Amino acid sequence: MKTPKHIRRREAERKARKRKENRKRLCLLKQWRYFCRTGRWEWDPSRLHWHHRDPTQKTRKVCHLVTRSWSRIEEEIMKCDVLDINEHLALHGLRALRTH
Repeated sequence: MKTPKHIRRREAERKARKRKENRKRLCLLKQWRYFCRTGRWEWDPSRLHWHHRDPTQKTRKVCHLVTRSWSRIEEEIMKCDVLDINEHLALHGLRALRTH
């Protein structure tokens, strides 16, 4: 049986609200953790990347968790470091990040 339209709409609104709140919070946290590590403030959070220290412990990409609870996001980012885009590319030996 198909979920009623009003329930789907309410769920979509909830996810949109949660996504907006969590993205803002993640950007600030990303900037703060980078500052704590390097002593430099990066004004553009899109230049900072979450890097899993141990890829075998990774459950999902942090960007895919924005509609989830903050505790679940926090659990995942505790396994990560925040790197500048150039540091991240150098660490993986790439010239550009793959999009998939």
